[in-house]
Amino acid sequence: MTTQTITIPNFMKTATREQKELLFDLSELAEQEKNVRDTIEKKVAPHKKEAENASELTDGQYAGIIREDAQDYAMLATVNERRELNGIREKMKVLMIKAVKEYKMGNVGIIQRQYNHYVGEPIPI
Repeated sequence: MTTQTITIPNFMKTATREQKELLFDLSELAEQEKNVRDTIEKKVAPHKKEAENASELTDGQYAGIIREDAQDYAMLATVNERRELNGIREKMKVLMIKAVKEYKMGNVGIIQRQYNHYVGEPIPI
């Protein structure tokens, strides 16, 4: 059994206030997630460059150590952002489940496409 996918503009024509608020909350969280991912990428970039340079400048075991150190530094430099990102993704998961189970929004395209990503399982039929 397949469900007809509804676009957000079409869904909004008949959506309840609660459904609209949930979509708005999802969009705000998606923007926050993007901003945190961008911050992580900016902080990690110098460490990636360092690891690439290590491979070009040295060979053997020393290059491997420098690469691993650069990766470790990148993880340490972004630990707060990664914690924040996990919190945002957990909120997205809760809202996705609520959208499907409480608000019957499993036919909305964005929910169909993103549910498995955040919840870790397909939308229940």
